[in-house]
Amino acid sequence: MSAHTLPSEENAERAFRMDDAIHDLLMHSAPEPPAPPQPKGATLPEPVFPQYPELLNDPGPDAPLEKRQWTRQQIYRKVRGWLFPYIRSRVLPGDFHPITAYLFTDYKCNLDCWYCWAFNNRVSGMIEDIARRSIDWLYDQGYQMVNSVQRLREMKAFVRMSSGLDVGKVGWYGDGTCTNEDMAKLLASTPGIVPDENGGLRFADWNCPAGQNNVVIRTDGTVAPCFPMYSSTFDWGNIDSPRLDTTQLTNLKNTCQRHCFSTLNHNLGYCYNDARVIKWLWKQAKNRFQGGAKSFED
Repeated sequence: MSAHTLPSEENAERAFRMDDAIHDLLMHSAPEPPAPPQPKGATLPEPVFPQYPELLNDPGPDAPLEKRQWTRQQIYRKVRGWLFPYIRSRVLPGDFHPITAYLFTDYKCNLDCWYCWAFNNRVSGMIEDIARRSIDWLYDQGYQMVNSVQRLREMKAFVRMSSGLDVGKVGWYGDGTCTNEDMAKLLASTPGIVPDENGGLRFADWNCPAGQNNVVIRTDGTVAPCFPMYSSTFDWGNIDSPRLDTTQLTNLKNTCQRHCFSTLNHNLGYCYNDARVIKWLWKQAKNRFQGGAKSFED
């Protein structure tokens, strides 16, 4: 594996595609990292296994069913997990209503992703006390979803590049300097990619929900608005006292969302469009919530 090369101060703005003020705010705003919550000795419950012992010896059907029939109870269970939290996030007062979350129980990684500047294999793993209290905190905020993003290929914001373009071949800067002119033209013509004021390329403005409908809980219980901000020293608080200020986040997103690689937030922002959601729900309702419309485009 190749080693990460930390950018120098003089080329930090170029490497991270942020202006100097934003970069200094994120990486040099405090001499010490955010304070973690104080331990309280919380423990996780013992898992119940098997939950359904009657199914252990059930061989199932001889052949896969061509079409499954979902019961009202099964439909309600799924709707309670994703639709109800989504509606609450749209209608309840306040700005912080997470329906997706990253709960980092460990941060060690053996990858060297060319676009990622959030890395540190010296970070300790999450203790049981923080894990339990993080789950309770998310639940208290209305978060009841499990894996709200099952199909990364449906990302119509970040992976608008799914037209067959290997982004790694054109370089993170998106200017085609790592390859030939034809590849650069392909990137420039991809929907959702627009020229910036300096003649380069960036994402078109999109509805980033980081810190509002999505949150990151670090291994020590401190919080951040999104995964790319994991390594930031800016203090957004912790699970006992979160400080995700909407005004500060809005100012930050004016710059960072132009070159954001948070795939989940791109996908989540795409979901926060009333017309798309109503259209998708109507298709599901017409089919009595028996499946059929697997994505917004079906």
